[in-house]
Amino acid sequence: GVDKILALEMNSNLFHRPPTPRPSNWRKAVSIISITAIGMLAVTLGDMRDIPTSREQAIALGGYMKGVRGPGERALVAGAASFLGEHIVDQLLLKGYKVVGTVRKESNPRSTSFKKRFSRELASGQLTLKSVDLTDSIAVSRIFGDEGFESVFCVASPFLLKEDVTDHEAQIVQPMIELTETLIKGCIEHKIPNVIYTSSTAAVRGPGDLPRNGVYFTSEDWNSKSQRNEPAQAYQWAKTRAERLARVACEENGISFSSMLPSFLLGPVARLDIVKQPIPSPTSPSLRVFQDWVRGEKKCESRLICDVRDCARAHILASEKLGDNPEIRRIIVGHQTRTSGSSIASWIREALPDSRASFDASWVSPIAMGQIEMETLDGLHRIGIEELTEPYQTVIDTCRSLGSLE
Repeated sequence: GVDKILALEMNSNLFHRPPTPRPSNWRKAVSIISITAIGMLAVTLGDMRDIPTSREQAIALGGYMKGVRGPGERALVAGAASFLGEHIVDQLLLKGYKVVGTVRKESNPRSTSFKKRFSRELASGQLTLKSVDLTDSIAVSRIFGDEGFESVFCVASPFLLKEDVTDHEAQIVQPMIELTETLIKGCIEHKIPNVIYTSSTAAVRGPGDLPRNGVYFTSEDWNSKSQRNEPAQAYQWAKTRAERLARVACEENGISFSSMLPSFLLGPVARLDIVKQPIPSPTSPSLRVFQDWVRGEKKCESRLICDVRDCARAHILASEKLGDNPEIRRIIVGHQTRTSGSSIASWIREALPDSRASFDASWVSPIAMGQIEMETLDGLHRIGIEELTEPYQTVIDTCRSLGSLE
């Protein structure tokens, strides 16, 4: 079961399958969605995203936002008040799901802000918030026992910037493994049909890892180089080990499992249009790095960018399409090519003219701009995502969101 997975070596070939070739002729598609509430009306979306431009539009369209399994399905989002978790909750609610979200403490600033932005659904009962220590097996089991879930989204994860870490084993490694183990044991005990696990591209490669196909990394690649006892690599090691643990335990117990592996998460904070007031400074490491870029405290660096809205959507679509489909077991979410530090700095200054954003002109990326670094389109296509938010729009929307941060 779960316990023996901790003994797996990082270079295990247990999960290996031949890499899936990247499609040679990738074309943009058009999404046709039937709106049964007003007849067989087809709505064409040029950008393929099934999220309406406003909450009012979603409500007016009725069946437009309903999930594949229909409204009323119950989902648990562990880590609901996180940067990504909030977007998953938001999109699930818009699709008609009934959601239970977990937070560490309901009284902390992040949870208080979350409750204000999701007050309508909390009042109606469509959303319930539970304060729980996710490493406490008894408390977690109680939540599973009190509620019946068709899907569980394991989003919660310790992720700290290096300046915040004094003991990487106690602050990152142990909580990551314990949290994952406890959640997955709860899913097994209560026979949850579908589990979506938020992993990271940190689990795809470590320092010195080379892609199996010799060209670019794919979902078939696993980080085999990061070391548990190296502070700078502890998160990468723990994320890889935790994902393996969760995957094997679920598959051994007949639970449909898929892991989402986002790259550098950026984008707006969820529901800033509802609460016109400052929200707490972000705990998301990627947003904190971005803030440092905006302030000029650090120079902008090239990144593989993943829009948080796209990432949330990928989680939900994977859950809806999982079933017995092994082809969506592991999906990298984000753009395949890097966005340069100079482009990011330029876009920041465009959105925030007073910004001190800059980049290091002498720095040379080991990966050429425009060269595929991680194959993402194949996996995203399998769950119905044909296009991602452009990095420019993601950066601009992130900048606009910063004005609402304390």
